[in-house]
Formats: sequence, structure tokens, C-alpha cells
Amino acid sequence: MSNTALENRDAEAGAVAVAPRVTLPQIKSLIAAERYFVDGTLTICVLTLKNGYKVTGESAAADEANFNEELGRKIAREKAIGEIWPLAGFLLRETLHSGGRPPVMRCKVTLSERSPYLRVGFPGAGRQLTRPLRDDEREYYRRTGREEPDGFTYADPTDGANYEWDGEGLQFHAVYASGEDGKQAVEENKIFGDATPSASFSMLVRNPHVLSHLEKGRSYYVDFIPAD
Repeated sequence: MSNTALENRDAEAGAVAVAPRVTLPQIKSLIAAERYFVDGTLTICVLTLKNGYKVTGESAAADEANFNEELGRKIAREKAIGEIWPLAGFLLRETLHSGGRPPVMRCKVTLSERSPYLRVGFPGAGRQLTRPLRDDEREYYRRTGREEPDGFTYADPTDGANYEWDGEGLQFHAVYASGEDGKQAVEENKIFGDATPSASFSMLVRNPHVLSHLEKGRSYYVDFIPAD
């Protein structure tokens, strides 16, 4: 099955699909590494998936005169990719059978920045600063007939005792693969961004256990699954 045939198969299935299905980009995104073994005219491709499982594909020329190593690798790899399809289909069926919903879109992002989020002036803070009322504030109390307070109290911003850790701010950006033009997208991100996806988002995380599993510069998957 040639690469064109794989792409045609994926396109034809997508044209008639009305429910979740396995796609060629999803299958390729499962591949972590590939190796080749050549013995005479026999070429074997071993694809290692991201979960450690391995699949193989092979090709062989009947006559040594027709053997071409580059073509042999291509055919063997395509056959190995074809072996992933039923495995991914089984996983999808299991997800649907258990009532789960597969993601409608998957984005690969890198944690580009993380910084502590500090809260100042929390109850029980250390030293306090008290300032007098400004003229406009004093006028406000005079006009409204309210009693003037002794002053406004704020936590001293120069005192570290007045700051409390309140989580970390995280910034994520979409991952790009290194291509000749420098903008070739990874397979997962081609689904939502064609050749040059763009995605970024930030979030505040207060759970220390979650933060212990997040590493700056490392890539992660973000799945978009219907909530209802």
C-alpha cells in the first residue's frame, strides 16, 4: 500500500464519516521511533510507538537486480503504518464502548514559561503600612456624610512576610517541528492548523502535585473533548 493509497484511504473514510474515527495523522502521531534491517533484498521496518509497543512491516525484491534500498524502506514503513490502524481502531472502539469520548482535536504544546504567583496583603500578613486619606477621599466622606476612618491599611510590599505563595502561572505554546522553512507543524497540530498552527494559552495552577509533573521546556498534549 503506497503512501498515496494511505492518504486516499484516509480521505475517503473522512468524506463519509459521521462519527469518531481513526485518522492517518493520529496514527502517525503515535510513532516515537523507527529502525530498519536489511538482509539481502529483504527490508524490515520496526516502528516503536509512544507506549513502547512495536509493529513491523517488510518488503522484498524477487530479483536482486530490482532491489532498491530506499524504495524497500518506504514500502516496509508504509506496511508497518498500516499495522497500527487496527490497533488504534480497537482503542477507539474501547473508548466508545466504555462511554468515553475521543478528542475532537489534539494539540501538542510546550510549557514555555512558569512563574510563582504571589498574593500580598492576605489575612495575618506581617507589618502593615498606614497612609492618611487623600484630599479627594476626604471630600468623598464629607459629601456622603460618612465618618472618616483613621487611614487606609495595606500590607508592606517591601516585607517578604506579607507575600503568600498562591500557585504558579503557566504559559503554553504550540509545538513546531523543524522543517526547511522553519514552520513545518508536527503531525498532531496539522489537524487544526494546516501547515503552520498557532496556539497559546496561560493558566494558574495551585495544585503542587500537578506542578511537580510539569517541566519548563517539555511538551504535552492537550485534548479537546466535548463536555456534554
